[in-house]
Amino acid sequence: MSSPHSRNRRWTREKIVATLELIGELTYLSPLPPSPPASRESSPAPSSSGKRRLDDASDLEPTKRPRTSQAKDAPRQPPPPAHRSPASDKSTQSEPHVQPRPPSIPAPPLPPATRPNATATTVRSEPCEDGEVPEETPFVPEPSKLFDRPIRRPRKGKPSKDRLSALHEHHHLAGRTLKYSGTARLYSLYPPSSPSYKPLSDPPPPGSMYHRNGVVISRLEIIDALLHFVYAKWADSYKTGIVNYSQWSSIRGYLDWCLKECAIVDTTCEEERMLFGLVCMVDGFVRSKCMNATLKYAVSTPVEKAQENLTKNIALAASAAAAADSSVPVKTNGKAPPMLPSPASTSSTPVTHDDGTPNADPAAARSQPPSLQPSARPHQYRGSVPVEQLPAAYRENPASIPPHVLERMEAVMEPLTANVIGELKKTVDDYLASARAMEAAYLHCNLPAMRRCFPKTWARMVYSTLGTNDEVEVDMDDDEGELCWPEQTMNGSGIAWVCFMGKAMVTEYGAKFGYKSLAGVIPKPGIVPEDKPSAEMEQRRRQQLGSASGSVHNGPPPSSHHGPPPGYPSRDSGNPPYGHHRSGSSSHGSGSNHGHRPYPPHSGSNNHGGNHHGYNGYGQGNNHRQGYSSSSYGGAPPR
Repeated sequence: MSSPHSRNRRWTREKIVATLELIGELTYLSPLPPSPPASRESSPAPSSSGKRRLDDASDLEPTKRPRTSQAKDAPRQPPPPAHRSPASDKSTQSEPHVQPRPPSIPAPPLPPATRPNATATTVRSEPCEDGEVPEETPFVPEPSKLFDRPIRRPRKGKPSKDRLSALHEHHHLAGRTLKYSGTARLYSLYPPSSPSYKPLSDPPPPGSMYHRNGVVISRLEIIDALLHFVYAKWADSYKTGIVNYSQWSSIRGYLDWCLKECAIVDTTCEEERMLFGLVCMVDGFVRSKCMNATLKYAVSTPVEKAQENLTKNIALAASAAAAADSSVPVKTNGKAPPMLPSPASTSSTPVTHDDGTPNADPAAARSQPPSLQPSARPHQYRGSVPVEQLPAAYRENPASIPPHVLERMEAVMEPLTANVIGELKKTVDDYLASARAMEAAYLHCNLPAMRRCFPKTWARMVYSTLGTNDEVEVDMDDDEGELCWPEQTMNGSGIAWVCFMGKAMVTEYGAKFGYKSLAGVIPKPGIVPEDKPSAEMEQRRRQQLGSASGSVHNGPPPSSHHGPPPGYPSRDSGNPPYGHHRSGSSSHGSGSNHGHRPYPPHSGSNNHGGNHHGYNGYGQGNNHRQGYSSSSYGGAPPR
């Protein structure tokens, strides 16, 4: 009997070389199909002439090579068997032998785009048998290096009233400084022939970033001042816990002027559109604050009292009308009148729409399905008195109210004072204007656009651990801390997040043009601009204000004008540099014009309280109410 080694068919050197030459001319083959399932244990044993399974796995070593071997690494020639009998050769040739698969050619290297990340964590796959398609390594995307995670600052907790007062003073003063610098720089960009042109006493050096990008710098300073003003108002409101309508409405004058200055004319710069959306978002939140204050303090109490009186008078009128008519029983037990008969009780006498008499055509009525047969339906209540204000006897079934009783109840009226009606009108105006403002804001300033244009600000909001109520944990001057996307709320509670996000957007966009915020402003007479950390600025400011007057001056600055100043630049005359600066396209000029071409003016009038055209998306019509209390915020900027 031949040994197992003699039954194993050995490859000769010539056959191996010929097979490798044939394989070498082929291209890269597709993966092999899955291998057939293994035989079961209960399968019949093979015949004596069949091939036996090898007991020793080392016998496959000469013929089974790893798949990762190169084509040049051909298997070495196995040593010839010591003795082979003719009977074994004959049995070997007659058996149905399956030729072992030669070594496969390795796959070509993957391109860099599809090559798996070497640093990524690899998942170990299960071992695959010969001929089985291996599982692909799961692709782990490499984290993007464009977005830096924000720094998580330690929590501060609820600030004290002194801290909030210092924040209010600091940002109020910063807003006044930036407002003066932005408007002075804007008026210096008018053509010298314009009556509104006013050159700077100390213009920026020719060729500097502030000289070449004067239009963008002035617009950034105007928006930056608006954000400081709004945040100062938020700090003061958070300290007192009261939403004061007169305080929030005092900023409307400057806010409307900023909307006109930042309105979109015709630009392909998406960053400029997002800055306009930011101003619209500020406008929407401020109007929501005003609306919430009006509803809470001026409308809620008188309307509730009027509703109580109206409900009592309606009940008295219903009782009087029911008592006057003897045919109508007075409901003393508080129960509702009997209901109409159910559809089941009237199914034998259906009502037709032809003659109004029952049993007009019984055969036709019986032929209809039950879902189409007419049924008796109770009448609907069509009165003008709300169901909530009806007497308790009629609330369960308002349709059963007699007509003369309903007429007496509808005649009841409750007078409202002119002040309440005016407050209601203001609430409606603020609601509609806030809805238009937020619609325009989210049209231009949204998270997808933020990711494209302001990746750093986007990362500070997306990878943040702060919530909507953590506004006190953020410092407005911090450029690397966490932020939060301001949610659209009806009470304007997230307005501080709008200021934080806007400040980050102004800083990130202004870095392209060398914007320095308070460090590059045109100094206002009587105010020394400071660019120090918040704690140091507050301490120095308190010392200066205390030594100068001994108290904080919250009134308007001496040079501030309320309303449009004389010679306010008209939208219909001259060539003011309205519009938007295109990124990367700035010309070099001479004089105080800072080398910028004149931009097309907006349409509309220069009347501050009139219709504000030029708002892209909203603002058509007169949305500005007169009678705001004047302060250093309100009115157009001084010249």
